[in-house]
Amino acid sequence: DADVNWWLVVDRGSAVLVDAGLPAQHRQLRALLDGLGLPPEAIEAVVVTHGHVDHLACIPAVRAESGAEVHLPRGDRALAASRPGLDPKVLAHSWRPAALRTGLSYLRQGVRRATPVVDARDLDDGDVIDAPGRLRFLSAPGHTPGSGMFLGADGVLFTGDVLVTLDPFSGRRGPRTLPAFDNTDHAQALASLDVVAGSGGTVLLPGHGEPWRGDAATAVAEARRVSR
Repeated sequence: DADVNWWLVVDRGSAVLVDAGLPAQHRQLRALLDGLGLPPEAIEAVVVTHGHVDHLACIPAVRAESGAEVHLPRGDRALAASRPGLDPKVLAHSWRPAALRTGLSYLRQGVRRATPVVDARDLDDGDVIDAPGRLRFLSAPGHTPGSGMFLGADGVLFTGDVLVTLDPFSGRRGPRTLPAFDNTDHAQALASLDVVAGSGGTVLLPGHGEPWRGDAATAVAEARRVSR
């Protein structure tokens, strides 16, 4: 939606959920499934690009309805299993109008109700999910210790927060990394753009912002130009 994205991969009546949004977004997911004529149990798996709360908060509800397996990066297991909190560095940069609007939206969408995610299967670089889409995990750390992306068929790349097209803190749009204060290791986050460029992706579906259609290397060149 306007703040944080999740994606549904559907194949012959079964589905994989890529990231799991904020608690209130579960209503959007149910509406999407209804529109596709699919029951909640059609979701076979949830795959998570990284361990931040805005990308995994619907997991308990999805699990309860579908029994779906959850897969998340090994390097973010501890992050996903911890109680979500406010990073002082992020808080210090949250006074801009766009950041305040995002924060209020997260509160309205139930971010404080989010619970830790445990009992997930670990993902390592190159792992392929044996579920609709046969998504392959590409490790691309920097935003978080374990953050990564999922590469699907026909050049579809789910970039999570490795490369976004909307900065929720400033409102700026176009391919970019998230700002340095929101990355665990910003130098590593910039280096991980090489993984995006080398992926062969031609449709980039980010964790924040609109899809990018075109050569991944072109998106990375723009991201390097504007990211600091």
